[in-house]
Amino acid sequence: MTVCAGALAGEGQRLARFSVGTYQALTTILRASRVVCADETGWRIAARSAWLWVFTHEFVTIYVVREDRSQTVIREILGLYFRGVLSSDCCASYNPIEADKQKGQGHLLKDLSAIEAVKSPAAARFSMQAAKIIQRAIDLKRRHQAMSSRGYASARGQIEGRMDRLLDKHYTDPDNRRLANRMIKHRDHLFTFLYVEEVEPTNNAAERALRPAVIARKLSAGNRSPTGAQTHGIIASLAQTARQNGRDFIAAAKAILCHRDPTCIAPVLPTLVSD
Repeated sequence: MTVCAGALAGEGQRLARFSVGTYQALTTILRASRVVCADETGWRIAARSAWLWVFTHEFVTIYVVREDRSQTVIREILGLYFRGVLSSDCCASYNPIEADKQKGQGHLLKDLSAIEAVKSPAAARFSMQAAKIIQRAIDLKRRHQAMSSRGYASARGQIEGRMDRLLDKHYTDPDNRRLANRMIKHRDHLFTFLYVEEVEPTNNAAERALRPAVIARKLSAGNRSPTGAQTHGIIASLAQTARQNGRDFIAAAKAILCHRDPTCIAPVLPTLVSD
């Protein structure tokens, strides 16, 4: 069978049209999730700057390509009244969202390490102490199940107190002051993972979900049109969700094309969740 590039693009768009119902169902499940991890990366639509966003949790991953990096995209996917915990980096777009948040400790530890690597021992004291507190919090999370409730609460309180005392100091070094101010700004969202069992200290889930998109960007440089961007978001969401749940995406795509009904829900989720 000889197939041209235009035919492949057209069939991809047809699959996306018939997958709208499944995509909306995945979005509904995501909005009701206890924890959602989000991240974004640069993209292109017809050579114009854009952003590919990812929102993921245990069973569902949603991709969406938009030309802006604002809170509007977050509200579009999670709704106006998201009641779960939103895990992300410190991008300003997440700040206005009225939800419990967790700021990924991975990026913060990396920034602290970068300061420590170039500063004198005296100037690096802040970054060393902050990193030590964060590492202690991550270790406490790992040991949670082996501790009594009282012991865990006591250790958690000590970590909170040490961080408050550290951030209460005045720092003259500009790099230390900049990072300390950022941590003060997000102070209420540094240790959410110590209070909510399902929340992880890092945002690794979203970063892992972005890797296939980064590879696709290297191969394609993005999308040639808004229609192509919408198609990419829908099909990538179904494929990644199927992969998360050990389902066969090819079989799901066949089912979608055979039914030719946008309201049908493709078999990309575990039975327990899809029911």
